[in-house]
Amino acid sequence: MSTSNPLVSVSDTPKTAQPVIEVSDAKRIPLSELGTKRASGGPGTIENHIRGIMGEFAVAEFFDVPEAVDNEIYEYGDPGYDLQIDGNTIDVKTVGPRANNPGLMINTKQTIDADYYILVQELNANAYRIIGYAPAPVVRTADTCRIRLDGYADHVRLVEQYDLFPIPSYIRTSE
Repeated sequence: MSTSNPLVSVSDTPKTAQPVIEVSDAKRIPLSELGTKRASGGPGTIENHIRGIMGEFAVAEFFDVPEAVDNEIYEYGDPGYDLQIDGNTIDVKTVGPRANNPGLMINTKQTIDADYYILVQELNANAYRIIGYAPAPVVRTADTCRIRLDGYADHVRLVEQYDLFPIPSYIRTSE
């Protein structure tokens, strides 16, 4: 259970209120190449790394700061967040298109270093829905459970959609 419930949660809003970011092929191809490079020699599948960088781009694009996407390859993982926007650190978690009503999952081995955690869902190779977000205190106090990730069981913090804050599409600054 979270320490701070949203006044209106993601589960209270229609999917049509969740912003969908379209990624052009001109952006998707180099981002896919970066995801492939990140996957070499590290944990996780190529598909998951590509999905992750695409979700990061979708969030950066939504906030009209596509240049905020980190194109570094880290030998021991990123610094605990994916983006810095307006002085806030953001860790983006992207799920695949087959997940129904996904929750925000963060491995319990990961320290909670970001200010905010944003859940994105891949709809297809060029479209990503920004479902919602949780501030770090909500993630820290989230219930944990054991699930299968990439073929092995692990423990995750799980923030369900009823504890996620929506990011309404009308706040987008670039429109």
